[in-house]
Amino acid sequence: MFGCSLDWFQAWCSDVEFLLFVLLSLLFFVARLSFLPGLLGRGSSS
Repeated sequence: MFGCSLDWFQAWCSDVEFLLFVLLSLLFFVARLSFLPGLLGRGSSS
């Protein structure tokens, strides 16, 4: 009865999960890029 709506909802959920995964990976990549120089600076200074 709700086959079409459920299929659309499932596809939308999968797209949202993929977008969230991409956003989280990008945030982690940017955070690593911004934090690594600080950690390296602290390690070399100390």
